[in-house]
Amino acid sequence: MTAIAARAESSIGSLYQFFPTNEQVAGTLIEQYLTELEAAFDRLSEEVPLLEVSVVAGRLTTFFVAFRTTHPAFVVLADAHDVVLPGATSVRERLCKGIASVVAALAPRLSVKEALFRAVVVQHLMKAAVTAEPRYERR
Repeated sequence: MTAIAARAESSIGSLYQFFPTNEQVAGTLIEQYLTELEAAFDRLSEEVPLLEVSVVAGRLTTFFVAFRTTHPAFVVLADAHDVVLPGATSVRERLCKGIASVVAALAPRLSVKEALFRAVVVQHLMKAAVTAEPRYERR
C-alpha cells in the first residue's frame, strides 16, 4: 500500500479511505484490466468480418503478448482473484466470453456453446504463448 500511495503521489491514509484493504485495491485493478480487455475484444469483433482468419489469430496473439507486457500484474491478479470478483463471474469466464465474441464474429454459424468451447481453447493457447514468449526472445 505504501508503494501504491507513493506512485499515486498520495498519502497512505487517503488511499485507505478509498480502498480499506489490499484485496479491494487488487479487485479494482483487475476490474480495470478486464474492462480494457473487453473493450479490445469488442473492437476486434467489429473488425473480424473484414479480416482473414490468420490476421485475427495474429492480432489476438500480438494483443495478448502486448497486454501482458504493459500490464505485468494482470496474470498474478487474475490467478489470485479469479473467484473474488463482484457479480460471481470469474476473470477467466469474462475473458472467455470476450474471446467467444471474437470467435462468433469470425464464425457466426457456431452455436454459443461451440464458440465458448473454442474460446477456452484460444484462451489456453494465448496463456501458453505469452508464457513462452519471453523465453523465445532470448534465443
